[in-house]
Amino acid sequence: MGHLWDERMRRCDTERVGRVVNHFQNDDNAYFMVINAPNTEVHLITGEIGICSLLTGQRGHFELPRVSYQTSKGNVVLFPDEIMPVDINLLQQEINEGYIMLSDGRYLPPKETVQQCYNAFGIRVGLGDNWEDIYDSWNKEMK
Repeated sequence: MGHLWDERMRRCDTERVGRVVNHFQNDDNAYFMVINAPNTEVHLITGEIGICSLLTGQRGHFELPRVSYQTSKGNVVLFPDEIMPVDINLLQQEINEGYIMLSDGRYLPPKETVQQCYNAFGIRVGLGDNWEDIYDSWNKEMK
């Protein structure tokens, strides 16, 4: 497992960490897109957008700042290499392109977009073979 943490440190460079921390500016919450869904009990879909809060006052892995990503199934702790800041303009653009809002306030990309991401990157961005089942179950909750 040590090589995985070394890889995380390489990916979480000063620029990436700075973008995450600076995105909060003077706000407690900010929107982020999941760009590499971790393998956690609460399933996330690569490309989804949700609200995060910066975790402060906690000792963490390699002292990297982390965020708490809010879902109806519980919060998920994400590292800077797993998320991308989303401003209101990008959020509006994604909504215009077909993102749908879930009941817990997250925005889910169109299924075709997730399929393309899965075909291109698959497990490298956290999309397992069961991504479609998870996506469909969330979509049923919306109807």
